[in-house]
Amino acid sequence: MFNSYQYDKQLSFTKDIEKIKKDYLKQRENRKDLNQRLSKNYKKRIENFVINMLENPIVCNQYKPLEAYQFRDEDPRRNLGDPKIHFKGFKHEKDRIQEA
Repeated sequence: MFNSYQYDKQLSFTKDIEKIKKDYLKQRENRKDLNQRLSKNYKKRIENFVINMLENPIVCNQYKPLEAYQFRDEDPRRNLGDPKIHFKGFKHEKDRIQEA
């Protein structure tokens, strides 16, 4: 027996599936076009970079570790106070309150 409700439901289901397939294929084509365009731009950028590096190479300085640098001798007349570092001993808060 023919059921019109079921037929309409099946018809709408197939239409939805076809729409999803069509959208997917359209998105895939758009992604392919975008990917090709981006790859062309990237290739052009790389070619320009290589040409620029051949014409005007960037000079890089060789890295030296900190041990390679010499410290300057200090003039003791320029120091304002003692040339020593004084550390205060650690005191608990209770001890500081009792001293005050």
